[in-house]
Amino acid sequence: MSITMPGTTRIHGLARRLGNDYRCRLALAGGARLHIDGHAAGASGLGRAVVEHSPRVRRLEGDEWQERAGGWFLAGAAVFLAVGVSMVTYLANHAETTRRITDANGMVREETVQGVSDGVIMAVGLSLPVCAVGAITCIVLYVRYLRYRPR
Repeated sequence: MSITMPGTTRIHGLARRLGNDYRCRLALAGGARLHIDGHAAGASGLGRAVVEHSPRVRRLEGDEWQERAGGWFLAGAAVFLAVGVSMVTYLANHAETTRRITDANGMVREETVQGVSDGVIMAVGLSLPVCAVGAITCIVLYVRYLRYRPR
């Protein structure tokens, strides 16, 4: 059996009205889960009672996943940045060019060769913001992990 109760709570008016000022999740031995939030009467007392009266209960903070994923946040940021840089490099290397064509009569004409189609440009234009948001999110999660990890 385990109980998940946040270690540090930042309570403000909106959180209290939505019931987010207290969250507790009980995972019972049979696989059942019980969720208690701030709207339940005596919610914090119930959580404390479970911890006090169950000697084998494992208390979790709710952010243990960050300990397992700490380094993966930086790897994810690196992947997002690499994908973004490779897309920009692809566009730069496949710029529109002109080529000279000489026909049988000796006439020379210049022809414009399209480097990248409009669909590819649109896909890159939509993908670059996704990569930027993904990289920023991964970096913020890593910094948050470093800041709040137990020492």
